[in-house]
Amino acid sequence: MEILLVENIDPYKTPTGGIGIYLKNLTAFLKKEGIPTLLLGAGTPPQPNDPAVGLKIEVDRFIPITPQKGSHPAYTLNLLKQLPSLSIPVDAVIHGQRSDVMAPFFFRNIKRPMLCSLHAVHGKAVGRKRGRLSAWTFAQLEKYTLRRVPQIAAVGETVARYFSEKYPWCADRMSVIPVGVDLERFKPVSKKTARETFGFGADEKIMLYVGRLEIEKNIDLLIDALALVLKEEPAARLVIAGTGRMEESLKAHARETSEKQIRFLGHTENIPLLMNCADVFTLASHYEGGPIVVKEALACNVPVTATDVGEVRRVMGDISGCYIATPEADAFAAAVLKVFRADEPCRARAQMVDHGIEQTFKKTLELYKRLTSE
Repeated sequence: MEILLVENIDPYKTPTGGIGIYLKNLTAFLKKEGIPTLLLGAGTPPQPNDPAVGLKIEVDRFIPITPQKGSHPAYTLNLLKQLPSLSIPVDAVIHGQRSDVMAPFFFRNIKRPMLCSLHAVHGKAVGRKRGRLSAWTFAQLEKYTLRRVPQIAAVGETVARYFSEKYPWCADRMSVIPVGVDLERFKPVSKKTARETFGFGADEKIMLYVGRLEIEKNIDLLIDALALVLKEEPAARLVIAGTGRMEESLKAHARETSEKQIRFLGHTENIPLLMNCADVFTLASHYEGGPIVVKEALACNVPVTATDVGEVRRVMGDISGCYIATPEADAFAAAVLKVFRADEPCRARAQMVDHGIEQTFKKTLELYKRLTSE
């Protein structure tokens, strides 16, 4: 059995989004299990004599569908064109990370066991970013794929319920397999050491965001909330780690409000250490699937303030010091201030033990084996 992974991602670049982190962890798990992987991705492999560039997503083989990561529609169209010339292993299990990128396999009548992961309600993001026509096209591809794919894996109950209600005929092929967190990497370490590494002051009150800088992440709300927090806590700081299409817009917003108290780190390698710098991890997204970054924060005993999206409420449960906030700046700021004023430290890691990658990916492996035996 070989797992053929399908996603518009460059395996030579450190992943920042949820799907990228998922693939990084999944391929590491499959490598331990001795199961080979092939990625149909994006990007250009480095020259063989360039030791400085290594795989960040450790697949055994990589076939670039596009020379660099671009839009998913471009990737999907190129995949449709290239599939007839690709040699797909006879023992492959095809595992796509979005419904649209799976459609070409059915258009080309590829006969292999297939699994489609649903990481979020991507149609909402397509509509916000690309308009009604793109949203309509995505919806047709989504429906086309989900009618045909043998097995579907949703990252949480919220995502599974959404798609089961929208497409009742796919509910009997739907499994819920939560995204796991790498508990060996994400763990509590000395906050003093972590802050010295990144140059943060010992007395600063740090609100942290880690992820893509995209419109659906609603990072403008964090900037507005910080301005209100500063009125009561002058030591508050907002640290934003990640890159994306909203970066310049967010920096302009920061200049208009609290620029000196906001630090944009851009692409950051050591996320576990950065996480340990935070007093609170903040997430203001309009919608999410998991999201894994909340579990990573909690695994480091960092409290979370977030909007009620995806599996956030379910994951946080009744963990002391964590708050669900409505998507208004004043409400979000009030929740952050509660965290800053808490008397007891957050002790969330114990509740993340069942969310490790070993536990969750064993379920994925069982699904692969079920597909190959059908």
